[in-house]
Formats: sequence, structure tokens, C-alpha cells
Amino acid sequence: MEYLFTIDYGSDAERKRIDYTVERWGERAKIKKPKGAVLLFEGPDVDEFIEDLYSRLDIDAGKVEVYRVEPYEPAVEKQSRKLVYESSERFEALQSFLNYLMSKLGASFEYSTENASHYTVYTKKGQAQLEIRWLGCACGGEDDGRVLRFVVSVEGYGNVVDFIADKLDEEMRIFLG
Repeated sequence: MEYLFTIDYGSDAERKRIDYTVERWGERAKIKKPKGAVLLFEGPDVDEFIEDLYSRLDIDAGKVEVYRVEPYEPAVEKQSRKLVYESSERFEALQSFLNYLMSKLGASFEYSTENASHYTVYTKKGQAQLEIRWLGCACGGEDDGRVLRFVVSVEGYGNVVDFIADKLDEEMRIFLG
């Protein structure tokens, strides 16, 4: 069975990621990336439209391919992992290490809110969104000190989520001891 994809991308970088995906899948599936126009026609007079289209083209009618399509809802779900940490390190030291870690992963800063920072990271395994959310601190008695709590959330599609979460967790465990 053949499937027709229409992909509305927003940037040249996104178009290149689509091309890379098509290239990677080229040996496992027959994928054509047609030149020219891709149209989705929905109406009662498709044969009349096709005849009108053929009458206006300088090419042989054999270069026009027409497929009957029906909507297909893929069973793809966004994956998510949350990594929860506690540390007695100073907030500034933790923030500095997390900035270093985001840089090491090649993550792009997107925006921040009062208690969270949001990033996007692109890898060969795909794209993931990261959120670092500060939960606050637990203050113990005189000898216990302060313990900062924060959650790193990783969201995306496919195995990129586990890939990024495992890398983050390994680095954080080394840093936190």
C-alpha cells in the first residue's frame, strides 16, 4: 500500500531533516519525492478536473500520477520521561552545570518562566524538548541544610527520548555524586 504525505515545514532546517529521513529510509522502503506540484483534490468532478489539468500541461499525460487516498491516523504517541533530582549544591552551581550540560547536548534555549527553562535539542535520533523545572527546597534542621529539588522532563517521538534522558541522567549522577 502506498501513502501520500503532505508535510508543511516551517524552515530550511526542517526541510533538510525531512530529506535526511527520506534518505535514511531509502533502502527499507520505496519512497518517491516527486518534483512539481502535489495536490489533494476533494470534490465530485475529479475526472473533469484531470481532463482540464491535462489540457493545460506541456507534458505527456503519463507524467501525472493520480491516487485515491483516505485519511490515515498513525498510532504515534509522544514519549516522555521525567528525571527528579535533589541536591545540596548552591542554586548557582546547579544552574551553571545545567547550562553547561545543555550546551554539551547542543540544546537551544527556547524560553523560560518563573521556575522553568525550556530547550530543544536535535540529534541524529530525532528532536526532543527539554524542561528544567525548579520545585523549590526542603529545609531541614540546623544540621541538615537546604536541599534543592528539580525535575528534568524530556519529550519527543521515538527513541530520542530515552537517548537524551539517559545521557542527562548519567551526567547528573556524576555531578551530584
